[in-house]
Amino acid sequence: MQLGRQTKNLAGHSKPWRTTCISNNNHKQQNIIDWIIPRQVTRGSGNLTTLENVKKRAENDAKTHGYYLTPDPELLQDLLEGLQKNEERYGYPSCPCRLASGKFELDRDIICPCDYRDPDVDEYGQCYCALYVRKDVIEGKTATQPIPERRPMEKQARAYTISSESTAKTPPQNVEQTEKAP
Repeated sequence: MQLGRQTKNLAGHSKPWRTTCISNNNHKQQNIIDWIIPRQVTRGSGNLTTLENVKKRAENDAKTHGYYLTPDPELLQDLLEGLQKNEERYGYPSCPCRLASGKFELDRDIICPCDYRDPDVDEYGQCYCALYVRKDVIEGKTATQPIPERRPMEKQARAYTISSESTAKTPPQNVEQTEKAP
């Protein structure tokens, strides 16, 4: 498979591709389709992915990079559900522990596995949200600890600004009428 090339799907649309700078400074071409279900990346695509598929992708990625998924079953379930919900909401699996803007170009760095995972796992034994952990954490040899946010403040601020603008424009959902006509 060639990376970085443009292809057309049956509808004639180009599929999205991205180049990521892996945290260890190795530049690699990464096909978004390797992580996201093959479909056009559109916001709010609906429930096109199952929790089982989200888990399989995370397990495959962990195995490929020599990591493990968190040993805490409740935390794992919450994180996988968060990834699934974000993929339904935005069309891509943004990190469930960070605020996404809903704009693919602005959120590329927090699409799971995020660009900050490798340095976090190297330094702290787990990624920011604790989905991916090292072997020594699994074996109980290394205690987990809080991890500082590596995402640049300007990217966080953009996500908060865009998110609050979207919320302000969206009318309240499921509001019941409390007043009755006389």
